[in-house]
Amino acid sequence: KTEELKNDVSRIVAFYYNHGYVRVKVGEPKIERKGKEIYIFIPIEEGNQYRIGKLEIKGDLIEPKSKLLKRLKLKEKGVYSQESLQEDIMKLSRIYANKGFAYAEVTPQIKIDDDRHLVNITYNIKRGVKVYIGRIEIEGNTKTRDKVIRRELWVSEGETFSKSLLEESLGNLRRLGYFEDVKVETEQGVSPDEMNLKIKVKEQPTGAFSIGGGYSSIENFIVMADISQRNFLGRGQQLTLRGYIGGITKRYTFDFTEPYLFDTRLSTGFEVYKWDIEYIDFTKLSSGGEIRLSYPVGHYSRIYSTYRYEYAKTTDFSETASSFITELAGGISTSSLRLGLRRDTRNEYFYPTKGTILSTGIEFAG
Repeated sequence: KTEELKNDVSRIVAFYYNHGYVRVKVGEPKIERKGKEIYIFIPIEEGNQYRIGKLEIKGDLIEPKSKLLKRLKLKEKGVYSQESLQEDIMKLSRIYANKGFAYAEVTPQIKIDDDRHLVNITYNIKRGVKVYIGRIEIEGNTKTRDKVIRRELWVSEGETFSKSLLEESLGNLRRLGYFEDVKVETEQGVSPDEMNLKIKVKEQPTGAFSIGGGYSSIENFIVMADISQRNFLGRGQQLTLRGYIGGITKRYTFDFTEPYLFDTRLSTGFEVYKWDIEYIDFTKLSSGGEIRLSYPVGHYSRIYSTYRYEYAKTTDFSETASSFITELAGGISTSSLRLGLRRDTRNEYFYPTKGTILSTGIEFAG
């Protein structure tokens, strides 16, 4: 593949540049055919490996030069790398963008000392005007309400622009699982120091319905159904209804969650259920539910509190049922309290490419 061979040559050049060989010469590939085989020869003159001489940062500094230099990947006396140079340019631009200087320009001035095999780099920075957020517009949300999207944003109209907070806001929207695509467009506002944001989303189905049936030697025929909606009426509420009917087991569950109670950061939810099981010597009838509360701690974590109550009793005893079982005929109730902590740093809901979910908890039942 001729085109792929050209790309391979470019990859080789990039590899040498990223390992300090700034004077490398990679010639045109020579191709020889020997019978049914093809031999490819790529001539290379490596030259000497170059290291970093002096690193300087000049221009409009918003932090001490020593502090900015510590953040760079390239270090004096280290091996020069073209890739690291680009990363450092992006890093400096990001530092300025997080302080409101969205249009900051970082221009590297590179001087190569062939006698000492050194590369001297000076980053010239023009910070430009400090930018504030003007309007924030939402587009593409045919179902999800505006406030459901806006409450996930860590940037607000009138605030100083921050690139990191804007990216984290988009991450919050992706973690919801409501949208197939989330992106942002920026445009200058009525003045050079104002930037308008246009958040564009593409809705995707958030509901699911499943129904199934089967047969087993214990349950005989089984019928089950599940209806769930993660964005009920576009309000961001979660709703689940489940049913399971078998020969000896019947389970019904209803679950509801309001992620922002009264438009605050407090999340609440509840679940009610009924579960009947026929054992060999008795039948257990149980019902109960739980109430959940959670509140964010930092950007990625939430602390949870759950109170659960269940009432159960036994009936339809056989002659061989033990006294421990028959004593529960009057019913027994169980109350429990659970405290938990959950941290979610995924970048997507369905197909994350980075991030983790960590959770821990403890439950006490009286």
